[in-house]
Amino acid sequence: MNSPRLAPLYNTLYALAKQEEVHPGSESRIKAGHSFEDETARIVYSKARECGLKAFPPRQTIDLPTISGNSYQFDASFSHSNEIYVVECKRRQIPALEHVYYFGSKVMDHRLARRKNSPNVRGLFLSSVKVGQSSMQFGFAFGLVIIDPENPPLSELYTLCGKRPTLARALLRLQERIDRADPLNSEISPNPSTLLKSYEYLKRRVLSAP
Repeated sequence: MNSPRLAPLYNTLYALAKQEEVHPGSESRIKAGHSFEDETARIVYSKARECGLKAFPPRQTIDLPTISGNSYQFDASFSHSNEIYVVECKRRQIPALEHVYYFGSKVMDHRLARRKNSPNVRGLFLSSVKVGQSSMQFGFAFGLVIIDPENPPLSELYTLCGKRPTLARALLRLQERIDRADPLNSEISPNPSTLLKSYEYLKRRVLSAP
């Protein structure tokens, strides 16, 4: 599930999104946003190290080429195998859709400039509010992991499905299809609309079970 080594990290971030939804706090919007970013960065750094991954300091600028020549700072980041995962978190509700698209454009700026044998860049977007289905479909199309209070990662659904082997196998198959998503190779990349429908179906199956 999202690689077994990544599952504890993804599940902990999902728990943070759920916690923020239930207890949004009484701080000002700006201060609360910074607190959410700080907690996300702390979790990514500590959990990544616990999982045997290489964690980078919070708010680090990724030293990899881009097509535009721009450099980008991300809230958190870590590496796994030959991939660097960059994490962006947002607490604001109204512009969540735009943030997903902008984050995706930054990730793609790096991926389009990837050189042979250099690390691939993958994106993880964490939101304390629901981002909407169009953003989820965008994420599936561009290989982004999107986690919000109403959209748990597949690793969380796999944990929740318990002793239901048929459902567990279906989740594993969906993860394999999601991992093939490649916006630079549409011939092998699964249809993002189909991925979204499969995700929504399996999510309902898991969460509706007693």
